[in-house]
Amino acid sequence: MFIEYFLLFLGLIALYLGGELAVTSCVNLSKYFRMSVTFIAAIVIGFGTSLPEFMASFIAAYRGNVGIAMGNVVGSNLANILLIYGLAITLMPFTVAINKSIKINLGFMLSSFVALFVIAILHSTILWYSGIGLLIMFAFYIFFSLKYSKVIGNDALADNTQNYSLIIDIAKMLGGLVLLLIGAHLAVDNGAAIAKTFNVPESVIGATIIAFGTSLPEVVATITAIRMRISEVIVGNVIGSCIFNVLAVLGITATFFPLTIDRHLIFIDIPLMLFAGAIVSFYVLNRKNYRAYGAIAIGLYVIYIVQNFY
Repeated sequence: MFIEYFLLFLGLIALYLGGELAVTSCVNLSKYFRMSVTFIAAIVIGFGTSLPEFMASFIAAYRGNVGIAMGNVVGSNLANILLIYGLAITLMPFTVAINKSIKINLGFMLSSFVALFVIAILHSTILWYSGIGLLIMFAFYIFFSLKYSKVIGNDALADNTQNYSLIIDIAKMLGGLVLLLIGAHLAVDNGAAIAKTFNVPESVIGATIIAFGTSLPEVVATITAIRMRISEVIVGNVIGSCIFNVLAVLGITATFFPLTIDRHLIFIDIPLMLFAGAIVSFYVLNRKNYRAYGAIAIGLYVIYIVQNFY
């Protein structure tokens, strides 16, 4: 059992170091390319930290566990919006400058949620042509994000960062993402093994440790950004991860395997995800982020986990 505790500790260390590298290099790269910090956070950190969700959903669908594939994506997005964003607002109420990059990310996040909700209501299954449709939306998102990601001059954030070379910053970004993924894998696997020794049911482990574990990279990146007081990274990480989960993860997976959506997801989880996304968008655009929202969001996530368990 000692080895599980040791590997869990290594996983937590890897998560911490990965978050540090990913967030600091994100700001440096945005300065070098004169792109918004939100864009770099959404495209690189947001997508990179969603790799565990992609692997979990694709492998689950391949094995015929389509319920796990669908639940993983929707549950991860709810964790992003309610738990991670709520935690960020509770610890550090912040606002972000409203620019085209922010509006594009929020618009595509809500559009992806609406598209998933419409598909769920009309068909209850995501077939190959719907998967391709989601991937086309994803391609448009990348196109418009690139088009409106440029910023003029250096912002205040860039003044607080060191001028590393481009190659070093890219290496740090990639290294940070790798550490986040390795750390999440070690933490989830060994955390589950330790929990089993205390006779915790596997269903509880799956609903808590495993479900939360696939979102650990996003959690660590967000906490690191809070500590550095870089609000654009927080918003970009959460929104980018949500967009990648719906448009890319479900799009790629459904292109190869039909994904049946059960009634619980159709009438509870997906509408809750859409509602939470609309509320977050309202608060971001109106530059009103209060601790009360964060506390309510975390409370809703706890209720969501409990009702799923029962």
